[in-house]
Amino acid sequence: MARGKFASKVPNVPKNGMTAPTTEQAEQLIRDLLKRHDTDQNGLLDKAEVQRAFDQLGSVFPSYRAYRGIKMADDNGDGVVDMYELEKLVQYVKNQNYNLTN
Repeated sequence: MARGKFASKVPNVPKNGMTAPTTEQAEQLIRDLLKRHDTDQNGLLDKAEVQRAFDQLGSVFPSYRAYRGIKMADDNGDGVVDMYELEKLVQYVKNQNYNLTN
């Protein structure tokens, strides 16, 4: 089976021959990406910040992904993701199978 043909159908498998990140590496890459999008540096991720992160990941529907990610991670219902809730958002992003090697 040709590698290129197979790799294009499997999420998160780079076409450039690089190895996909381990689970721990992927989670750290996502965590770092989300923290970089905390543009006002208040330790909270609002919908606009999460949406920009999904946009950078190449989401077709970044607004929807941001809405769903916050809904899933926001334990206290304040509409934002704080650093205590971040891990749930990291898991949500990871489960979407974005290519993290670019």
